[in-house]
Amino acid sequence: MNASVNSKTKPPFPWFYSSLAYGLTWVFWIPDFDPMARSFFLVDTLALGLECGYLMMKADNIWGTVLIHAASDVYLFIAVLANV
Repeated sequence: MNASVNSKTKPPFPWFYSSLAYGLTWVFWIPDFDPMARSFFLVDTLALGLECGYLMMKADNIWGTVLIHAASDVYLFIAVLANV
């Protein structure tokens, strides 16, 4: 029997499902957000997850997504420290 994944059992857009899980995990992991900030954060993390997942799938490499994620974290840390 072939060890490869059968195309009938593979979901059509696996990167979409992992991106959705990424976005929802981050939104519901931090409970102190007001509803407006939570909706913005959902859109932001879902977009980042979709972009990084698609890039990783097309490039067949994880390092581009690691650098994008690190760059987005730098801006997030600067914004948080500016408001402290």
